Amino acid sequence: MKDPAEIKAAIMRSEDKIRAQPTIGHLTKTSKATVSGGLTCEIEDGPWNLTADMRKSLGGRNSGPDPGVFGRAAISSCLAIGYATWFARLDVPVDHIEVEVAADFDYGGVLGTSDSAANYSQLRYSVSIDSPAAESEIIKVLDWADAHSPWLSNMKTALTPRRAVQITSRGEAG
Repeated sequence: MKDPAEIKAAIMRSEDKIRAQPTIGHLTKTSKATVSGGLTCEIEDGPWNLTADMRKSLGGRNSGPDPGVFGRAAISSCLAIGYATWFARLDVPVDHIEVEVAADFDYGGVLGTSDSAANYSQLRYSVSIDSPAAESEIIKVLDWADAHSPWLSNMKTALTPRRAVQITSRGEAG
């Protein structure tokens, strides 16, 4: 792992900037996903270009992970990075962090073949930590990090998405 002192220093610089000017911490980030044929989806987010697709059995080309993989990866990586950040920030030594996310859902809800919702019915995560610190210190860091995890918070909080539609061309009404 990167030197915890470097991680802590970077976090402290960010904290100082936000304390001095709180509005710089209010952010909007944007991802753009484009499907131009089939189910293969090209995703742009800042400097990152990703590809999502569906398995061949679901009509895709299997040219990238499906959106569920990205969702679970977002949660597990957010937790793992958050833990690493808070271990460094709170000066608790850690050598290895692993987070595994498991999500249960009924694909019938996605396909519209059942009355089930298309969301996860349950989300579980397990954390493996290798650290010389006392168990009570480790649990304190994990609890603090969980309380400040954006993705874990997103999973617990109901949002009302707002959709905007722009139609650039349309066929003749039939």
